[in-house]
Amino acid sequence: MTTSAVPLPSEAPALNVESLRVRAHLRLRAVLDGTKTRLADLGEGGGYRIKFPFPDKSLEAVIVNTGGGLLGGDELNIEASADAGAQLDITTQSAEKIYRTLEQPSRIDVKLNVVEGAKLHWMPQESILFSGAQLKRDIHADVAANAELLIAESMTFGRIASGEIMHAGAVKDRWRIKRDGRLLFADDFALSGALAESLDRPAIAGGARASATLLLVAPDAESRLDTVREHIALNGVESGASAWNGMLIVRLLSKDPALLRKVIITTLEGLRKSPVPRFW
Repeated sequence: MTTSAVPLPSEAPALNVESLRVRAHLRLRAVLDGTKTRLADLGEGGGYRIKFPFPDKSLEAVIVNTGGGLLGGDELNIEASADAGAQLDITTQSAEKIYRTLEQPSRIDVKLNVVEGAKLHWMPQESILFSGAQLKRDIHADVAANAELLIAESMTFGRIASGEIMHAGAVKDRWRIKRDGRLLFADDFALSGALAESLDRPAIAGGARASATLLLVAPDAESRLDTVREHIALNGVESGASAWNGMLIVRLLSKDPALLRKVIITTLEGLRKSPVPRFW
Protein backbone atom coordinates (compact mmCIF):
# COMPACT_ATOMS: atom_id res chain seq x y z
CA MET A 1 0.00 0.00 0.00
CA THR A 2 1.27 3.47 -0.83
CA THR A 3 0.53 6.76 0.91
CA SER A 4 0.64 10.28 -0.46
CA ALA A 5 2.73 13.01 1.14
CA VAL A 6 0.05 15.48 0.08
CA PRO A 7 -3.32 14.89 1.77
CA LEU A 8 -6.29 14.42 -0.48
CA PRO A 9 -9.13 16.99 -0.19
CA SER A 10 -11.19 14.43 1.70
CA GLU A 11 -8.36 13.99 4.20
CA ALA A 12 -7.78 17.71 4.86
CA PRO A 13 -9.00 19.03 8.22
CA ALA A 14 -12.22 21.01 8.11
CA LEU A 15 -11.70 24.76 7.94
CA ASN A 16 -12.66 26.56 11.14
CA VAL A 17 -14.50 29.53 9.66
CA GLU A 18 -15.01 31.15 13.06
CA SER A 19 -11.25 31.42 13.51
CA LEU A 20 -11.15 33.67 10.43
CA ARG A 21 -13.71 36.16 11.76
CA VAL A 22 -12.54 39.67 12.57
CA ARG A 23 -13.09 40.69 16.18
CA ALA A 24 -11.83 44.26 16.17
CA HIS A 25 -11.76 46.53 19.23
CA LEU A 26 -10.78 50.21 19.21
CA ARG A 27 -10.58 52.43 22.27
CA LEU A 28 -9.77 56.12 22.32
CA ARG A 29 -9.86 58.87 24.98
CA ALA A 30 -8.92 62.51 24.51
CA VAL A 31 -8.18 65.02 27.30
CA LEU A 32 -7.48 68.74 27.42
CA ASP A 33 -3.88 69.51 28.43
CA GLY A 34 -3.60 73.26 28.88
CA THR A 35 -4.93 74.64 25.60
CA LYS A 36 -4.29 71.51 23.51
CA THR A 37 -6.19 68.26 23.22
CA ARG A 38 -3.99 65.19 23.54
CA LEU A 39 -4.40 61.43 23.52
CA ALA A 40 -4.83 59.90 26.98
CA ASP A 41 -5.73 56.29 26.16
CA LEU A 42 -5.55 54.13 23.04
CA GLY A 43 -6.41 50.50 22.36
CA GLU A 44 -6.26 48.68 19.01
CA GLY A 45 -6.87 45.13 17.85
CA GLY A 46 -8.31 42.86 15.20
CA GLY A 47 -6.88 44.45 12.08
CA TYR A 48 -7.98 48.01 12.77
CA ARG A 49 -5.68 50.89 13.71
CA ILE A 50 -6.11 54.53 14.73
CA LYS A 51 -3.68 57.07 13.28
CA PHE A 52 -3.13 60.74 14.09
CA PRO A 53 -1.57 62.18 10.94
CA PHE A 54 -2.35 65.84 11.58
CA PRO A 55 -1.53 66.98 15.17
CA ASP A 56 -3.54 70.12 15.78
CA LYS A 57 -5.48 72.01 18.44
CA SER A 58 -8.34 69.53 18.01
CA LEU A 59 -7.22 65.90 17.90
CA GLU A 60 -8.02 64.26 14.54
CA ALA A 61 -8.19 60.46 14.72
CA VAL A 62 -8.29 58.40 11.52
CA ILE A 63 -9.53 54.79 11.67
CA VAL A 64 -7.73 52.45 9.27
CA ASN A 65 -9.05 49.01 8.30
CA THR A 66 -5.99 47.01 7.25
CA GLY A 67 -8.25 44.21 5.97
CA GLY A 68 -10.08 46.40 3.46
CA GLY A 69 -13.67 45.68 4.51
CA LEU A 70 -16.07 43.69 6.70
CA LEU A 71 -17.24 40.16 5.91
CA GLY A 72 -20.25 38.35 7.32
CA GLY A 73 -19.67 37.55 10.96
CA ASP A 74 -16.99 40.23 11.42
CA GLU A 75 -17.39 42.54 14.41
CA LEU A 76 -16.05 46.05 14.97
CA ASN A 77 -16.38 47.64 18.41
CA ILE A 78 -15.39 51.27 18.92
CA GLU A 79 -15.31 53.26 22.16
CA ALA A 80 -14.39 56.94 22.06
CA SER A 81 -14.47 59.56 24.80
CA ALA A 82 -13.75 63.28 24.94
CA ASP A 83 -13.02 64.44 28.49
CA ALA A 84 -13.86 67.90 29.84
CA GLY A 85 -12.92 70.65 27.38
CA ALA A 86 -11.32 68.31 24.82
CA GLN A 87 -12.00 68.49 21.07
CA LEU A 88 -11.93 65.17 19.22
CA ASP A 89 -12.64 64.54 15.53
CA ILE A 90 -12.90 60.93 14.32
CA THR A 91 -13.05 59.85 10.69
CA THR A 92 -11.94 56.95 8.49
CA GLN A 93 -9.19 56.64 5.92
CA SER A 94 -11.68 55.50 3.27
CA ALA A 95 -15.20 54.20 2.80
CA GLU A 96 -16.03 51.02 4.75
CA LYS A 97 -16.91 48.14 2.42
CA ILE A 98 -19.53 45.66 3.64
CA TYR A 99 -19.15 42.48 1.60
CA ARG A 100 -21.72 39.87 0.59
CA THR A 101 -22.51 37.24 3.18
CA LEU A 102 -24.46 34.00 3.16
CA GLU A 103 -25.21 33.80 6.87
CA GLN A 104 -24.19 36.17 9.66
CA PRO A 105 -24.30 39.97 9.32
CA SER A 106 -21.33 42.26 9.72
CA ARG A 107 -21.60 44.10 13.04
CA ILE A 108 -20.48 47.60 14.03
CA ASP A 109 -20.94 48.80 17.62
CA VAL A 110 -20.04 52.43 18.39
CA LYS A 111 -20.04 53.94 21.90
CA LEU A 112 -19.34 57.66 22.33
CA ASN A 113 -18.98 59.66 25.54
CA VAL A 114 -18.75 63.46 25.62
CA VAL A 115 -18.00 65.10 28.99
CA GLU A 116 -18.64 68.68 30.17
CA GLY A 117 -17.52 71.33 27.71
CA ALA A 118 -16.08 68.79 25.25
CA LYS A 119 -16.68 68.38 21.52
CA LEU A 120 -16.70 65.02 19.76
CA HIS A 121 -17.38 64.86 16.02
CA TRP A 122 -17.91 61.35 14.63
CA MET A 123 -17.59 61.61 10.83
CA PRO A 124 -16.66 58.31 9.14
CA GLN A 125 -16.76 58.16 5.37
CA GLU A 126 -19.65 56.25 3.83
CA SER A 127 -20.36 52.55 4.23
CA ILE A 128 -20.72 50.82 0.85
CA LEU A 129 -22.97 47.76 0.93
CA PHE A 130 -22.24 45.20 -1.76
CA SER A 131 -25.18 43.23 -3.13
CA GLY A 132 -25.92 40.46 -0.64
CA ALA A 133 -24.40 42.35 2.29
CA GLN A 134 -25.94 42.30 5.75
CA LEU A 135 -25.10 45.01 8.27
CA LYS A 136 -26.16 45.43 11.88
CA ARG A 137 -24.98 48.69 13.43
CA ASP A 138 -25.59 50.16 16.89
CA ILE A 139 -24.58 53.69 17.87
CA HIS A 140 -24.81 54.65 21.55
CA ALA A 141 -23.75 58.03 22.95
CA ASP A 142 -23.94 59.93 26.21
CA VAL A 143 -23.49 63.70 26.08
CA ALA A 144 -23.16 66.19 28.91
CA ALA A 145 -25.66 69.07 28.87
CA ASN A 146 -23.02 71.66 27.90
CA ALA A 147 -21.06 69.40 25.52
CA GLU A 148 -21.29 68.97 21.74
CA LEU A 149 -21.73 65.75 19.78
CA LEU A 150 -21.90 65.60 15.99
CA ILE A 151 -22.59 62.30 14.20
CA ALA A 152 -22.55 61.95 10.42
CA GLU A 153 -23.27 58.52 8.94
CA SER A 154 -23.97 57.66 5.31
CA MET A 155 -24.64 54.47 3.31
CA THR A 156 -24.42 53.60 -0.36
CA PHE A 157 -26.51 50.63 -1.50
CA GLY A 158 -24.52 48.79 -4.15
CA ARG A 159 -21.38 49.67 -6.08
CA ILE A 160 -23.09 52.34 -8.13
CA ALA A 161 -20.05 53.27 -10.24
CA SER A 162 -19.80 49.70 -11.55
CA GLY A 163 -23.54 49.42 -12.18
CA GLU A 164 -24.23 46.93 -9.38
CA ILE A 165 -27.86 46.53 -8.34
CA MET A 166 -28.48 45.89 -4.66
CA HIS A 167 -30.45 42.64 -4.65
CA ALA A 168 -30.77 40.55 -1.49
CA GLY A 169 -29.42 42.09 1.69
CA ALA A 170 -30.31 43.43 5.10
CA VAL A 171 -29.61 46.54 7.17
CA LYS A 172 -30.44 47.21 10.80
CA ASP A 173 -29.30 50.58 12.12
CA ARG A 174 -30.03 51.55 15.72
CA TRP A 175 -29.15 54.88 17.42
CA ARG A 176 -29.60 55.67 21.11
CA ILE A 177 -28.38 59.09 22.26
CA LYS A 178 -28.55 60.18 25.88
CA ARG A 179 -27.97 63.58 27.47
CA ASP A 180 -26.81 63.48 31.06
CA GLY A 181 -27.89 59.83 31.21
CA ARG A 182 -31.45 60.41 29.95
CA LEU A 183 -32.65 59.24 26.55
CA LEU A 184 -32.73 62.16 24.11
CA PHE A 185 -32.92 60.57 20.65
CA ALA A 186 -33.85 57.08 19.47
CA ASP A 187 -33.83 56.00 15.84
CA ASP A 188 -34.23 52.59 14.18
CA PHE A 189 -33.92 51.78 10.50
CA ALA A 190 -34.34 48.31 9.02
CA LEU A 191 -34.59 46.90 5.50
CA SER A 192 -34.27 43.33 4.29
CA GLY A 193 -34.94 41.24 1.22
CA ALA A 194 -34.67 42.74 -2.27
CA LEU A 195 -33.24 46.09 -1.22
CA ALA A 196 -33.30 47.75 -4.65
CA GLU A 197 -37.04 47.10 -4.92
CA SER A 198 -37.62 48.50 -1.42
CA LEU A 199 -35.51 51.59 -2.10
CA ASP A 200 -37.51 52.27 -5.27
CA ARG A 201 -40.73 52.62 -3.31
CA PRO A 202 -41.79 56.28 -2.91
CA ALA A 203 -42.54 55.83 0.78
CA ILE A 204 -39.02 54.51 1.48
CA ALA A 205 -36.40 56.15 -0.72
CA GLY A 206 -38.00 57.03 -4.05
CA GLY A 207 -35.23 55.39 -6.06
CA ALA A 208 -32.33 56.76 -4.00
CA ARG A 209 -29.24 54.60 -3.66
CA ALA A 210 -27.44 56.64 -1.00
CA SER A 211 -28.63 58.00 2.32
CA ALA A 212 -27.22 59.98 5.23
CA THR A 213 -28.20 61.10 8.71
CA LEU A 214 -26.48 63.96 10.52
CA LEU A 215 -27.21 64.61 14.19
CA LEU A 216 -25.96 67.53 16.26
CA VAL A 217 -26.46 67.68 20.03
CA ALA A 218 -25.30 71.01 21.43
CA PRO A 219 -26.62 73.90 23.54
CA ASP A 220 -26.85 76.09 20.41
CA ALA A 221 -28.00 73.40 17.98
CA GLU A 222 -31.32 75.03 17.17
CA SER A 223 -29.66 78.31 16.19
CA ARG A 224 -27.79 76.55 13.36
CA LEU A 225 -30.91 75.29 11.56
CA ASP A 226 -31.25 78.10 8.99
CA THR A 227 -27.61 77.75 7.96
CA VAL A 228 -27.99 73.99 7.55
CA ARG A 229 -31.08 74.35 5.39
CA GLU A 230 -29.15 76.62 3.04
CA HIS A 231 -26.41 74.00 2.64
CA ILE A 232 -28.73 71.05 1.93
CA ALA A 233 -30.81 72.85 -0.72
CA LEU A 234 -29.33 71.20 -3.83
CA ASN A 235 -31.09 69.65 -6.83
CA GLY A 236 -30.76 65.87 -6.94
CA VAL A 237 -30.78 65.49 -3.17
CA GLU A 238 -33.93 64.88 -1.14
CA SER A 239 -33.37 66.60 2.19
CA GLY A 240 -34.94 67.71 5.41
CA ALA A 241 -33.72 69.30 8.63
CA SER A 242 -35.35 69.92 12.00
CA ALA A 243 -34.16 71.22 15.36
CA TRP A 244 -35.69 71.01 18.81
CA ASN A 245 -34.76 70.38 22.43
CA GLY A 246 -31.06 71.17 21.96
CA MET A 247 -30.50 68.95 18.92
CA LEU A 248 -30.56 69.20 15.13
CA ILE A 249 -31.11 66.36 12.68
CA VAL A 250 -30.61 66.20 8.92
CA ARG A 251 -31.87 63.46 6.58
CA LEU A 252 -30.49 63.13 3.05
CA LEU A 253 -31.31 60.86 0.08
CA SER A 254 -29.87 60.80 -3.44
CA LYS A 255 -29.58 58.56 -6.48
CA ASP A 256 -26.03 59.88 -6.89
CA PRO A 257 -23.61 59.03 -4.03
CA ALA A 258 -21.08 61.61 -5.27
CA LEU A 259 -23.68 64.36 -5.14
CA LEU A 260 -24.77 63.27 -1.68
CA ARG A 261 -21.15 63.34 -0.51
CA LYS A 262 -20.84 66.92 -1.74
CA VAL A 263 -23.89 67.96 0.30
CA ILE A 264 -22.60 66.13 3.40
CA ILE A 265 -19.27 67.96 3.18
CA THR A 266 -20.79 71.42 2.81
CA THR A 267 -23.32 70.72 5.57
CA LEU A 268 -20.66 69.46 7.96
CA GLU A 269 -18.50 72.49 7.29
CA GLY A 270 -21.48 74.73 8.02
CA LEU A 271 -22.25 72.93 11.27
CA ARG A 272 -18.62 72.75 12.40
CA LYS A 273 -17.62 76.19 11.11
CA SER A 274 -14.43 74.49 10.00
CA PRO A 275 -13.31 72.13 7.18
CA VAL A 276 -14.14 68.43 7.23
CA PRO A 277 -11.27 66.05 8.07
CA ARG A 278 -8.62 66.08 5.35
CA PHE A 279 -9.18 62.42 4.40
CA TRP A 280 -12.64 63.37 3.11
